[in-house]
Amino acid sequence: MMNCDTIVKDYTPNSYYFSSNEIDTSFYVDDKKLSETILEVQIPEVPNKTIKIRVEKTDFKPEEVELRYQYNPNVNINWFLLVFYPVGVLVDYFNDSFFSYSAEKDFFILQKTPNLPKMT
Repeated sequence: MMNCDTIVKDYTPNSYYFSSNEIDTSFYVDDKKLSETILEVQIPEVPNKTIKIRVEKTDFKPEEVELRYQYNPNVNINWFLLVFYPVGVLVDYFNDSFFSYSAEKDFFILQKTPNLPKMT
């Protein structure tokens, strides 16, 4: 007995990808440098872990985003089904389908930092 979010959860990716508009961009995961230009982050098996992703390149403003375990908006259809099929909603809940990993953005557009005149 399965419900729609439980079925979809089996097809969710095990990795999350980040990229940038600049080549040779350094990607940091929780302050540890892991990659250049493209980053593949393995989705943790332990829920509720927040992962900080930082992007840096010389002469560019650094950017940061968090990969968070949060409420899956696709679950909202379950509230409609609750009236007709409450067991399915419970299956989704106990299979941890109400939450998933997501980030505010997965593509970084880096901006050059302005060259300020030196003070003498």
